[in-house]
Amino acid sequence: MVGAGLVHEVPGCGPITVTIEKRTDDAAIQNAMTVHAAFGGSTNLLLHIPAIAYSAGLRIPTVADWHEINRNVPRLVSVLPNGPIDHPTVRVFLAGGVPEVMLHLRRQGLLEGIWCLDPSETLGPGQKQEIDRVCAAYPHLNDDAFVRTNLERWLS
Repeated sequence: MVGAGLVHEVPGCGPITVTIEKRTDDAAIQNAMTVHAAFGGSTNLLLHIPAIAYSAGLRIPTVADWHEINRNVPRLVSVLPNGPIDHPTVRVFLAGGVPEVMLHLRRQGLLEGIWCLDPSETLGPGQKQEIDRVCAAYPHLNDDAFVRTNLERWLS
C-alpha cells in the first residue's frame, strides 16, 4: 500500500504525512538485511523487510539476495530474546545496540554507511567516539583490518 503514512503534528506547520517511500531507499533495505545477518537473523525480518520494501515501492529482496548476504556477512552477535544460551537481547542494547553493530560492519567494509531504515536516524551524540575509544583500548579484540584485507578474496 504505497503512500500510506503517519500523520505528525509539526509545531508551526500543522499536520504533515510521512510516507515510508520518503523515509527509506534500496541502500537502507540492503543495510537492514546485512545487520539482520550479523545478528544471526530472525525469521520475522524475512517477512518484514520485503513488506517494508514493497510498501516503500522499492525492489523486493529475493531469496538469492538473502542467500548472498547471509553467505558474506559474519555473525557478530549471539543473542536470544530471553536467554539462557549465549546472551539475552537486553545485553545488545547495553553494549551499544544496532548502531554499534552497524559501525563494526562498516569498518569491515560490509556497509556503505551507518543509516537505518530511516536515513535520518544515525548514531547518538558521542556514540561513535565511545565505540572508537573502546576499539582503541582493546585492539586485540578488533578484527576489522583482517576482515577488510580479506573481504574481496572471500567474496570472490
